[in-house]
Parts: sequence; C-alpha cells; structure tokens
Amino acid sequence: MAGVQSNFRGSPQHLAHLVDSAQRGDISLWNRYVRKMGDSFHADLAGASLKNLVLGKVNLAGADLCDSDLSRVNLVRANLTGARLQGAFLVGANLGKAHLDQCDFSVSDLSRANLKDADLSAAVFTGATLKGANLENVDLTGAGLKNASLVGANLDGARLDQCDFSNSDLSRANLKGADLHAAIFTNAILKGANLENANLTGARLNNASLVGANLDEARLDQCDFSNSDLSRANLKNTDLRTAIFADSTLDGSGEKPGTRKDT
Repeated sequence: MAGVQSNFRGSPQHLAHLVDSAQRGDISLWNRYVRKMGDSFHADLAGASLKNLVLGKVNLAGADLCDSDLSRVNLVRANLTGARLQGAFLVGANLGKAHLDQCDFSVSDLSRANLKDADLSAAVFTGATLKGANLENVDLTGAGLKNASLVGANLDGARLDQCDFSNSDLSRANLKGADLHAAIFTNAILKGANLENANLTGARLNNASLVGANLDEARLDQCDFSNSDLSRANLKNTDLRTAIFADSTLDGSGEKPGTRKDT
C-alpha cells in the first residue's frame, strides 16, 4: 500500500501511473510510460507516500521525491540518477545495487536502509541520517556527507575517495577495507570506528575524534591528524612516518609518530 497522500504536492497523473504499475506487479508499465514521455521527462512525486511498494528496476531518474515517504520501499536496481530526495523518509528502504549517482539526499533519513553495492558517486547527504545503514561496497566517490550521522553504519569495502565527512558522526561505523583516499574528516567523530586495512592516504582528519578507533594495518601515508584525539586508538601495524600529528593526542594508542610496529 502506498498510504494516504496527505502531504503530496506533485503530479497526480505521475503518482497514479506509478502506484498502479506497482500494484499490478509490473513496473515495466511505468518504465514504458517514462520512455513515451521523452528524454526531458522527470517525475514529479514531491511529498508522495510510496512506503512498502515494490519498485525494483523502476526508472525515476531526475525525479522530484522531496519530502516523500519511501520507508521500507523496494528500490533494488532502480535508476534514480540525479533524483531529488531532500527531506525524504527512507527508513528501512532497500536500495541495493541502485543507481543513485548525483542524487540529493540532504536532511533525509536513511536509517537502517540497505544501499549495498549502490552507485552513490557525487551524491549529496548533507545533514542526512544513515544510522545503522548498510553501505557495504558502495561507490561514494566525491560524495558530500557534511553534518551527516553514520553512527553504526556499515561501509565495509566502500569506495569513499574524496568524500567530505566534515562535522559528521561516524561513531562505531565499520570502514574496514574502505578506500578513503583524500577524504575529508575535519571535525568528524569516529569514536570506536573500525578503519582496519582502510586506505587513508592523503586524508584530512584534523580536529577529529578517533578515540578507541581501530586503524590496524590502515594506510596512513601523508594523512593529517593535526589537533585530533587518538586516545586508545589501535595503530598496530601502521606506518606513521609520513602522517602528520601536530598537536594531536595519542594517549594509550601505543604508538609514536615516525614509527612502525610490525607483527
């Protein structure tokens, strides 16, 4: 069921076509409608309630889904390239392997959403909530995640090079094996985060909190930890010789800048 449309302000025709296709169990009906409307067509579904609908492989590229309710919706392998989802509610949504590049998720709620293997390159998550979300193996190259909450999120093996996590909370997040080359974590919170075997080459973690973080075997070449707190962080098997630790705190980390500890 799509639910009551009390906040809907988009096109009634677009909404009717989409919901009817979903309820018939044939999303190809909607996709044919999109093709018929031409390349300039962008669905206007602002404020729509689409919760619990099965929309796998749907074409919503460039759609306006601002303030929409997409909780627990199935969007596996969907195409939402360039879609606007500011303020959308996607709690528990399944977006596995979806095309979400250049999407705007600003101030949206993706708590516990599944985005495994999704393409999120150049997407915007400013002020978004991704608590407990599954972002395993996603491509977030060049994405903006300023002021976002990723507490307990799973980013195992994710591609996060050149991402901006400034002022974000990644407490207890799993970043094992992630590619964080040249990523920005200025003023970010990474307390208890798992960065084991992550690539942080050239990353900026100045003024960040990494208290109790695990950086075992992480690559930290030219990584900037200036003014950061690495108290009780695990820096075993890391090469710190080119990392920058100006005015940083390493109490209880067991490591000193300019050293390498091997097993």
